[in-house]
Amino acid sequence: MRLRWLILITLVLMIWTTGTLAQPQTLTYGQPVAMTLDGSVTRFRYTFEGTADDVIYATAFIPNGQPELQVEIFGINGTSLGSALGNAMGTLVGPITLTSTGRYTLEVSQPEYNVGNTGDFTVLIDRAVLTSVKPDGRYSGTLPQAGSAVFFSYTGPANELFGYAATGQAMGLFIRQPNGEGFLQDFDYGSGEFGNPLNVLPMEGEYSAFLQTANPAGTDYTFRLTPVRVVELESGNSANGTLTSEDVQVFRFASNIDELWRIDVTGDNMQSNVRLEIRNADQLDSFVAADQSSGVNGAPRLEPFISGADGTYYIILMTGDETRTYDFTLNLAPSAAGRLDSGVAQPGTASLDTGALIYIYFGVADEVIRVTLDTTSGQPNMLIYTPVDELASFMARSTGKSTFEVTLPQTGLYTFRLVENSYTPGITLDFTLMVESIR
Repeated sequence: MRLRWLILITLVLMIWTTGTLAQPQTLTYGQPVAMTLDGSVTRFRYTFEGTADDVIYATAFIPNGQPELQVEIFGINGTSLGSALGNAMGTLVGPITLTSTGRYTLEVSQPEYNVGNTGDFTVLIDRAVLTSVKPDGRYSGTLPQAGSAVFFSYTGPANELFGYAATGQAMGLFIRQPNGEGFLQDFDYGSGEFGNPLNVLPMEGEYSAFLQTANPAGTDYTFRLTPVRVVELESGNSANGTLTSEDVQVFRFASNIDELWRIDVTGDNMQSNVRLEIRNADQLDSFVAADQSSGVNGAPRLEPFISGADGTYYIILMTGDETRTYDFTLNLAPSAAGRLDSGVAQPGTASLDTGALIYIYFGVADEVIRVTLDTTSGQPNMLIYTPVDELASFMARSTGKSTFEVTLPQTGLYTFRLVENSYTPGITLDFTLMVESIR
């Protein structure tokens, strides 16, 4: 009697831990099956006919990635061929090469922490197109429906710098390291294009990447992943180059903490079409400063750029203008920004030829300053930035005298950028700027 109870309890536990299984269904390559999680079923099983040497992938596709699902493919003999659990567009496993012809099994299940959640998902199994990425290669094609994916591989050494760019509607990019761990993911947030010009490979080996779309009608796509060539820069030096929409230019320099730099670009009629970014080598996935129009003739200029730590910094030049090529000169030099002292007036003249005039002021947290700008010609535009490059105040007006107060949010070096806002050749902004600490 005791043995019967033990067997019964064991069976109940097995059913409880493995979840409720739905009736098996048959899948066909390229034909999605819509399913619903209603809380009563936690495991779904499918079978499909596979042929030896087929390269396939399977996805339980959820447009917003919730609830999370686990997907696993089993061979003819019941051995697991691969599994995956969740990404931001659902779950994808593959590419997997089938070793023999016969009936394979696909299982979709909810992990224990996710049991009871509800939602719709789509199951899709299809042949995988796998492409080895060549340096400077450009790739394009069509993903026919939501959940469809295309696969790439890329081999590189540890610490290699690379950039990537993709176009496609409602699409995501996922890159895995040689050890199978997730490395990078990025998405189209509505513009139809996305990318990152500077990244670093954490280890040597072959990386796998796939593009997947959430667009019900599918999407055309383009993709490129290229090694980045870096030009070394030293203080007082310049570098020349040519910039197009498909090829960013990257430079590197060393700096000590709190050094002030002038980083500017000169070129013919850039008209705010060239962007300059600064990134810290220790955090390449985001920029610490950027500009697109503060220099001469709408060229980018950063002054002062204040290095937040000892280390290596990268300068990235890029353009989204697909209609022309930009010849440029990049200059790196110590900043000669004017220093503002409380109660001392600073006269100046700005024009299209000078670009923005830069002044710096050392302030303390909660200090209140009175800013007076008196202009006799031109249209002034003044921006005040905090020590962490956030906008503290903005002023744009016609010629005349303007006074306003600003409460400083933190201690550090504040940057004042003054430009002649009409951007008309021959027009000058003649001004006097004064900052007074009032409490």
